Amino acid sequence: MLGPLTVHTAIDAAWRAEADALAPRMLGDEWTLRRRGVRPGRSLTIRSGLQVQHKTHKAPGGLIRATVELQDKRIAAASLSGDFFFYPAHQLAELEIALRGAPAGQAEPVIRRFYAEHDIDSPGVTPADLAQVLS
Repeated sequence: MLGPLTVHTAIDAAWRAEADALAPRMLGDEWTLRRRGVRPGRSLTIRSGLQVQHKTHKAPGGLIRATVELQDKRIAAASLSGDFFFYPAHQLAELEIALRGAPAGQAEPVIRRFYAEHDIDSPGVTPADLAQVLS
C-alpha cells in the first residue's frame, strides 16, 4: 500500500499578490451567486439536411440538457438529461423515442400527449420547458 503523496510547491510573491487582489471579488457572493447570461445552444451541420444541436434550459425544477439530431427539419434522435425529476423515470427514454419524427420546433404537442398518456410527473419542469430545449 502506498503512503500519502506529498507535493511541495512554492508560491512567488507576484502570484500571491495577484491572488490576494482577486480574492475579494471572486470569493464574494456577488461573484459566486451571480446569474450568468443565457448561453446560446450549439448547432453543427453534419451535411445538407442533417444537424446536431446541443441546448440547455434552466427550468424551475432543474437544468435540462438536450442533444438533438435533426434530419430534414425533423427530430431523428433526442437525448434528454439534467438535474430534474421525471416520474416514472424509465419513461424518459420512451419520451425520447416518441419524439422521433416530430417537426423541429413543434415538439410540445408530442410531449403534452406523452405526459397525458403515461401519467408523467416532473415537478417544476413542464412540457413547454422540454420543448424549449428541443427547439
